[in-house]
Amino acid sequence: AIRVACSALERGNSKFATAAFRGALGQLVRYLPTGSEAGASPALRARFEAVAAYIALAALLQDCESLHASAIAIGACGVSIASPETVRKLCLRWACVLRVAKAPKHTV
Repeated sequence: AIRVACSALERGNSKFATAAFRGALGQLVRYLPTGSEAGASPALRARFEAVAAYIALAALLQDCESLHASAIAIGACGVSIASPETVRKLCLRWACVLRVAKAPKHTV
């Protein structure tokens, strides 16, 4: 499920990627140990962290796509009518995208 979500993200389908990463998170939960004395393995914890980061990344990219679409809306005279607020929001989302920790594909 994680590889499917990564592929969707690479193709630019952030909406599907967000849903696929959430599904992968649900699958990872099944591997959590049920005993109170046993903790999750470091590998499982790393996957949880990677999936959580990629859920945030996919959601941010989805926001960027919708803001970008509204920013490039063309007015009646053929000129972009992006409001400064929309451009500011888009820039802030991209700043957040750049800050999200990303794991190399082979580790996910």
